Parts: sequence; structure tokens; C-alpha cells
Amino acid sequence: MNHAFDGLGLKERKEEAQLLVRGFTSINIALDKRSKRLDEEQEEQLNVFWKKYQAGHPEDVNGSVLSLKQYCIKKKELCLTVRPSNFASHLATQPRRPSRLAFTGGSMDNNYPLALSVGAVTTTTDDCMVFCKRTKTAFNSEEYTLPPGGYLNLDDKFCQNDIQYISAVKGIRREYLEELSGLGDCFNISLLGLVYSCIGSRQPLIAVELKIPYSKKEVEAMLNSTKQDWEMGKFHFVPTSMAKLREFAQNHYLCTHDVWKLALWVSKNL
Repeated sequence: MNHAFDGLGLKERKEEAQLLVRGFTSINIALDKRSKRLDEEQEEQLNVFWKKYQAGHPEDVNGSVLSLKQYCIKKKELCLTVRPSNFASHLATQPRRPSRLAFTGGSMDNNYPLALSVGAVTTTTDDCMVFCKRTKTAFNSEEYTLPPGGYLNLDDKFCQNDIQYISAVKGIRREYLEELSGLGDCFNISLLGLVYSCIGSRQPLIAVELKIPYSKKEVEAMLNSTKQDWEMGKFHFVPTSMAKLREFAQNHYLCTHDVWKLALWVSKNL
């Protein structure tokens, strides 16, 4: 990883996130349907917080998120257990979440939800990487991101042998269709790692790579022909050489989790 951070000129930002695990080839996300219950006083405090927050962020909704309860590696499979929570709880408890995660074998999210997200590094057939400026979002507003990405939620569940699971692929597909609207449901996916943002949102993220069957010019045309998600600003297409990626990263401030997504991609591909 040092090679990637040094090459990108982002060595000083390496400690902004914690690499939990990499090198896995598959993911298993089990759903524990028992959400952490709030007492009446906590519920009232959360309602007050959310009303105040939403007054300044009317686009945001208090949708479902999935809190990371446990994780481990079994051979080459990343095994996660998650349980239901909501965006308001995730947002309200941000100051209480730790700057680094320490997994001791029990539930990691007893004192605060750890909303699990999935985020991609997207590349075109002519070797360009897609970046975008975030707009008025709860975290990292006006910073640059690698779309698509977002929180996993209960819409991503499926059942197998009477056991409920969460599909990371289903989650990234939903975000892909929202944030790269117009491209259609077509990509190849590979896994990069699991990281935790030590600053800002303080949340775990599954980093993946998406290879889409379109050139830069084709993607630009399709994006320009459709209305884009409100969170997305101007798109940028950067050639995937170390020199060009470094130049972009030095001149555009990346979100913390995107610094690590980019470094993981570079470590794997360059």
C-alpha cells in the first residue's frame, strides 16, 4: 500500500482510514434481523436531532442502513454480520464512534451503529477512471468521489435456505443505476478491500472495482442525456496512469474513503 500512497502523493492522508482486511475473493453478509432498541428518552432525542438536521437537508430521508456487527475471514471469504438501523441514528452518533475499530470478538456496534456502505472505482474500456464532485451531502460535501457508492440497506436482502442475507452486488447495482444514470445495468465487479473511515463519517466500506463496457466518450454522452442524482456534480474522466491519477488527486480534494478506494485500486492494478 505504501507504493500506492507514495505514487499518488497521498502519503499524508493514509491514516485517515483503517484497512480492516483485503485479499478476499468473495463476500457473505448475514442479516441479524434484531435491531438495537432505543429507550423512550433516546427515541425522543433522535427525533429532535433529525427534525433539526432535515430542516437544512430536505433532500435526505431517514432510510434504512445496516450496521456492521461482526466480521471475519474464512479462507478467502469475507464474512460479515449486519443488523438493521437507520440513517438518523448513524448521523446522530457520529461523534461517539471511534477513530479506529478494534474487533475483540463480540458485537462491534453495541454503543453506536456502524453503517456499512459499498463504493466502487469505475473504469472505462479506454482506461479512464470516473470521478465526480459531491454536492450538498451529509458528509464530505463539495469533495471529490469515485462513483458509485452508498449505504447497504434492507432492499438488498435475499433469502437462501430460510436464512436472510444481504447482497453487496445488489447494493452497488442500485447505486450505479442512481449515480451513473443512463449507462444501463452492465458491469464486471471485483473486490478490493474493507476499510473504516477514521474521520468524517466514521463508517466501514466495502471497496470494489467496476469495469464498464463503454468508452469515456460513450459514458459522457449517456450521462449528458439523462437527469443525474441530486448528490452528483460535475464528472471528470482521468486516464488510469499513475502520473494522471496523481495529478488529479493533488488538485482535487478526495473524500477519505475515496483516497483508500483509489489506493487499493492502484495497489492491485499499477
